[in-house]
Amino acid sequence: MLLVLMFVPLVLLLLFLVLPAFLLLVLFELTVLALLELLLIDMMLSSVLRKKEDVAGVLVAEVSGAVIVETVHVTMLLQLQYQWLEEPEEKMLNMLYWSLLVLS
Repeated sequence: MLLVLMFVPLVLLLLFLVLPAFLLLVLFELTVLALLELLLIDMMLSSVLRKKEDVAGVLVAEVSGAVIVETVHVTMLLQLQYQWLEEPEEKMLNMLYWSLLVLS
């Protein structure tokens, strides 16, 4: 009985302090990763506007900078490179932003 009474506070401590702290840490980490991904997208788009390069070239340059973009985003960017020359820049960038935000 004494042994059970010793473990009850430990279990309560784990349930009410450690577990929520762990979940908050995971949530914070996922939020930071999402913000870093959005920052990467913003860097790619600003690089496209500044250098007038195609999207795939900028994507390769950013990925080689030690940031790995998810496969869906890579596929979307590679599909959009063929439309780059056909549509005005502002409309193309707007479509790129919305496509990547929907996929995130």
